[in-house]
Amino acid sequence: MIIWSDTSIAFDLYRRTNLAETPGKWERIGEEIELTVPDGDDRRGVSLTRILQKGNNPQFQQLNQLLEENQYEYAVHFTRVGTLGTGIPGASG
Repeated sequence: MIIWSDTSIAFDLYRRTNLAETPGKWERIGEEIELTVPDGDDRRGVSLTRILQKGNNPQFQQLNQLLEENQYEYAVHFTRVGTLGTGIPGASG
């Protein structure tokens, strides 16, 4: 998954794994992520894999090792879009 933006943004990323029919707990992944789009650029993107694994040689989980009855969900909470923050105490902006 790649998150694209044509405006500089900051966000928190969350994930959960639902085991069969049992909802999992949402967990924040790492720290706030900033994506800066310089003037003159159309857009920039950041890869979910780059967020989850630091470095240039990510190790992907083999598809045949994922459990078919499980659901893997991700959520994005934007803390800043351009110069606008969320107004939530403790959030950037």
